[in-house]
Amino acid sequence: MGPVIPGAPFSMSPDAALWVIDHLRAGEAHAQVSGLVPALCCAQKSTTGDGKGGILEHIPYPHFYVGWFGPEQAGAGDGTWIEVLDRKIFLHHTTLEELRGKHLTIHDVKSSIGSPVLRAGAEEKGIFKFLDD
Repeated sequence: MGPVIPGAPFSMSPDAALWVIDHLRAGEAHAQVSGLVPALCCAQKSTTGDGKGGILEHIPYPHFYVGWFGPEQAGAGDGTWIEVLDRKIFLHHTTLEELRGKHLTIHDVKSSIGSPVLRAGAEEKGIFKFLDD
């Protein structure tokens, strides 16, 4: 497990850190994210459809995901950058507040897709550090 930064507002399990890195790499493999900024985001709930009106997955609770945004949406007044396993990712100030005092972990979703999601719970030790601008 990596270092814990004193005074950090949230923590992340090693599995959650690897999940973030995997999603960063998967996104970077697509040309459409070129020039965009990766951000750890919060969804209050989400639904994935099959394109034919059917639902493949419904997550009815808050969870976190990696999104991609224009650089103008990641300014100094909008949030902060963190480093997860030597990779930079932006946190909007509202996401940071959702995570304050919590610990990100992986949770399985029971659905036809069955993809794991990040959820926040009671704070524990984890891997990440804040980056100074």
